[in-house]
Amino acid sequence: LEQRAAGLRAEILTDEVASLSARLAQKRDLLEDMSRVGQIGGWELDLASGELTWTNQTRLIHEVPDSFVPTRTSVLSFYSPRDAETVKQAIQTCIASGDGLSTDLPIVTAKGRQIHVRSHCALQRSTSGKPVRLLGTVQDITIEHQRQAELTAALSKADRALSDVSAYQAALDKHAIVAMTDARGR
Repeated sequence: LEQRAAGLRAEILTDEVASLSARLAQKRDLLEDMSRVGQIGGWELDLASGELTWTNQTRLIHEVPDSFVPTRTSVLSFYSPRDAETVKQAIQTCIASGDGLSTDLPIVTAKGRQIHVRSHCALQRSTSGKPVRLLGTVQDITIEHQRQAELTAALSKADRALSDVSAYQAALDKHAIVAMTDARGR
């Protein structure tokens, strides 16, 4: 009887594990789909081991193969030297202060394309308050950045045109002779 009960418990447990595994896989797939649609990747940095983990979307944004193993150094190599220093300082500040960080910076992907990415990062602490890991997101905002540049250029062009019209109007006011006529041209 005990053997039968143990067998039933094992069968129930196996079914529960299978059900939980299926639900977990479903949620993981949903998260991957949302990440792909929003072009938002994720990353995690274990502060004790230095291990850096990227999501599939982060790999796609950086145009690296699945076999790519990110490190702090390799990640910074996507940025210009000046921007890499900005990122290093921001991460150090995040760890020291516990405040999150947000950056909008250009990178050069592994395939040589220059894109703009927006990154957010938050510090996670242990129950004792010790910094444990950084969790972050990275989003390709190249199109947004290009549209902003186009808008800025269009506004600048409009400002120049308005300035030219104002200068032309001022010159007319100063130098023009205005003749007044009635409706019949007299």
